[in-house]
Amino acid sequence: MTQRAIILDRDGVILETVEGYLDNPNSAIFIPGSIDALCVLLSHDIPLGIATNQAGIATGKITHEQTAAIQRLIDGVLLDQTGRTFKAVRVCPHAKDVGCSCRKPKPGLLLAAANDMSVDPADCVYVGDHSDDWRAAINADMLPVLVRTGRGRTAELDIRSWYPGPFVRALTFDSLSAALPFLLDWTSR
Repeated sequence: MTQRAIILDRDGVILETVEGYLDNPNSAIFIPGSIDALCVLLSHDIPLGIATNQAGIATGKITHEQTAAIQRLIDGVLLDQTGRTFKAVRVCPHAKDVGCSCRKPKPGLLLAAANDMSVDPADCVYVGDHSDDWRAAINADMLPVLVRTGRGRTAELDIRSWYPGPFVRALTFDSLSAALPFLLDWTSR
């Protein structure tokens, strides 16, 4: 059986979104159920990755170290509970207008995370809360999953305006924990 993996956006999927930029681990609030869902996925030996845009680095509103400190917080919680954590963490530090290949909706960040995990992009799900997350997944040949946490409710309306058919409804969940049964089923095929 082919190894399948799950790549997730950070803010709005695992952590609550904040006004501006999350610059301090002490300000990080986990979305209810997100850590439990990640622990279940890790307990099933499913490779997990993070792919997140953090334009605040380019604008000087946050630093690489602050971003890394927030990742260490997430990793620490997962390691304490499961002894495991993410196999790949990719951050796009570029401003929106730079035109880099890694800023979502371009596929570079997701492709790099899949490569880090030695998984074919077609065998990955990307879970996000923004229409750019959905576009990035499609551009990377990954299955897009949308959660309504963070900016997901607004994104769902936007995606339905340009993406045809019932596909959006079938792959949209109230939260990461609500998506868990689907993710477990998909990764077991």
